[in-house]
Amino acid sequence: MTKKIQKDKVKLWVTRPILDAPKQEIILQKNGYKTICFSLLDIKIHKKTIDTSDCQAVIFTSANGIRAFVQNKGDLNLPVYAVGESTKQQALEYGFKKVISANGDINDLSDVIKDNLNPNNGTLYHSAGSIIAKDLGALLDSFGYNVRRVPLYDALPCEHISEYLQKSIKNNEIKGVLLMSPRTADIFVRLINKYVLDKYIQNMVIFSLSNTVASKCSGFGANIIVAKTPTNDSLMQKINNYFQN
Repeated sequence: MTKKIQKDKVKLWVTRPILDAPKQEIILQKNGYKTICFSLLDIKIHKKTIDTSDCQAVIFTSANGIRAFVQNKGDLNLPVYAVGESTKQQALEYGFKKVISANGDINDLSDVIKDNLNPNNGTLYHSAGSIIAKDLGALLDSFGYNVRRVPLYDALPCEHISEYLQKSIKNNEIKGVLLMSPRTADIFVRLINKYVLDKYIQNMVIFSLSNTVASKCSGFGANIIVAKTPTNDSLMQKINNYFQN
């Protein structure tokens, strides 16, 4: 189903962390939408010495992992295994030369690693957050891989929704929300319930990067649109298709 609403009257809620949100806002605005940014995760990068001398590759499951690795002067010459296409693009932008991407799912990333890397050739360095949705090392351990998961950043959950955002939701000013990760979706659900905004969410569209993200929000009865592939371009296409003029 599509909504024939003028794009300049459509306001979309960007939930990405502060450092990532502007890029998404620019893309949305170039496509004719208004945006409201209220991040659901606050990223705090740790200062650590990174030793990858025994590693054959580095694993990134988020843009934050890339940023933390680079800020701590990690080796950009290592081959990279990225969880999805958007993470791959981020790695290339930061200067990594060889980047192989999975299809946006940690299980698929495990399969890609098994198809491409010999466990006898060295350790895999996983630049991760202090909290992870699923342990990649556990998926690969029985196949002989040694995954060194190093928490290089904290992703601190938002605990409050501003009065302005609450008012915007209640007044039906926000037509959609973009959710880019399972963790963000969990926080979104918790806050909507905390502020008893669930009945208003039914007037919004939840644009989800993947089915895993979408599954976190299924209890609201809201319209959930899932990107065909877990990429920013695919999600943008779904948004444009929904709000076509």
